[in-house]
Amino acid sequence: HSADSNQLQKLNRLTNGLLSTVVRQVGLQAETEAQVQRRRAIDEAIAFPQLFIAPSRYLMRRMQQHFPDAPIHFLPYGLEESAAPGVSSQVAVASAEPAALRVGYMGQVAEHKGVHLLIEAWRALTV
Repeated sequence: HSADSNQLQKLNRLTNGLLSTVVRQVGLQAETEAQVQRRRAIDEAIAFPQLFIAPSRYLMRRMQQHFPDAPIHFLPYGLEESAAPGVSSQVAVASAEPAALRVGYMGQVAEHKGVHLLIEAWRALTV
């Protein structure tokens, strides 16, 4: 059982089965299972990262809470080597082998977030 499943079972016991009744009647079971599957997929995708880059100190602290053993670097909203010495060189090493490079983005997909820049950079690596 996953941690999410265990938490749901504990909550169900605390509510004397009320949670499972509501889930069955309202039809939330599929959503709950989808959430568990989503969490598993995320856990697998980030199991062995070379590097996490956090654009804010808040996100860095959150990542450290959830992934205490992961390499996390604070790089304030951009890849300026002077802002985080060593980080850009690690990114350059990873990009030497594009087939081995996996890039993930967690956040809102909106123009001001710069996801298009990530896609453009990816295309430049694979050309």
